[in-house]
Formats: sequence, structure tokens, C-alpha cells
Amino acid sequence: MINSSYSIKCPSPEAELLLLCARKKVEETEKDSIKNLVSGTLDWSYLIDIAHINKLIPILYWNLNEICPDSVPSEYFNYLKSHFQAASKSNLYVTKELFHILDLLEKEDIFAVPYKGPALAVYLFGNLALRGFSDLDIMAHSKDVLKIKELLVNEGYTPEVNITSYMEKAFLKNAYAYEFTRDSNGLLVEVHWRITPSHYSSSIDLDNMGMDLQTIQITNRKLPIFSREDLIIDLCMHGARKSWEKI
Repeated sequence: MINSSYSIKCPSPEAELLLLCARKKVEETEKDSIKNLVSGTLDWSYLIDIAHINKLIPILYWNLNEICPDSVPSEYFNYLKSHFQAASKSNLYVTKELFHILDLLEKEDIFAVPYKGPALAVYLFGNLALRGFSDLDIMAHSKDVLKIKELLVNEGYTPEVNITSYMEKAFLKNAYAYEFTRDSNGLLVEVHWRITPSHYSSSIDLDNMGMDLQTIQITNRKLPIFSREDLIIDLCMHGARKSWEKI
């Protein structure tokens, strides 16, 4: 017997609006839904809060600006616009640092593939500004990690973990990423040699994912990126590891 006291709760109008805007292409019927939601009663402070948590401020602003800018209260529209512009500048800076790091690795004949961050923004949205990111992720072979560490330290980066060379061997065997922070600006760079720690049931590395690389162009530079199939696996494993805490 169905429990009449139980009912399925629909998402809040703020969450529904955010989900409708969290896409590159918005269909006409979805545009109508967005317009209806914006013209109704919304808790704009709550909408912005959940957009921040899920790093969706850029795409939220982009679609609201394209679909119904005059319907958004000016206070909140200006807030979204200013954060979009700031995020765009930050993304350009982080992307410039990615190019610099890849140049350093190329000079040492070290192969690496950028993923998430700028590469995923352009791959998914075709626009560097539409995905929020604040750090860099690079996939390399485990044999090259310590050389990459040396190069990054020489560039002013500091390892997030302070371990001895003996402990480092165990770390490389069992962990999946080495994190470095830039002393001057706090930029975080994660050098991965696998997707997840070794104790996970499935741990994919560059040897598994590097067989079917594609090329993506960011500004005037072409970069390798994992195939669509490999990216789906990677993002699903990443989402599971993070307990799907964010969209």
C-alpha cells in the first residue's frame, strides 16, 4: 500500500533554475521555463549561494544574460556580471600558467595531458569563461612525477605534503596525485599519475587513458585531451570519490 504521507519533493525553483542554466545549449522550451522562473518569486541570495557552491556562477550569468537580463533584479544581475568577469580573468591567468608548465615539461621531454580545468571548460562549453576552476590538473606517467616535482619547486611551488624520499616511494605507489601550491599566488597544481588511489577497485592511469587522445585548441594553442569515453570514466570516478558533492 502506498504511504499517503509520503510525497516526492520537487526541487526548489532556485535549484530548478540553476539546473536549467547549467548547460551550453538551452532549448526554446527551456528558455520559456527560465523566463517563467525568473519572473516568479525567487530567493536570489539562495540561488547565488548554491551557484557558488557548485561553481556555476559563470554559466548561470551567461544564460540569464542571453535569455532574460531585464527580468533579473539589477542588484543580483550586477553581482553575477562582476563575478563572471572576475572568473574570466582568473581563468585566463590559470590557463597561462598551464601553458607555462607544459612548456617546462616539453623542454624536458616529459609527456603530460591536462584535464579538468581549462581543457574541460573548452571541451564541454567551447568557452574558457563558462566553467569555474581555480587549480590545474595534469596527468603524467608515474616515472616522471619526481622530475616534475623538481621543475615545479624551481618555479616557486611547494609540495602540500612534507615527506622524506623514503616515504615518497610509498606515496607514489599508493596515492594518485602530488599537490603543489605556488608561493606567490596560492595557485594549486595537482600532478596525477592515476585517477584514484591504488586501494580503489579500479585505478586508471595514463597508460590506460592515453591510447585515444584528441586535440583541443585553447586560444592559439593545441593541447592533447582524453577521449570522450575516457573523460566520462574519469569524471564518474572523480564524482564518486568526491561523493557527488557538487554538480
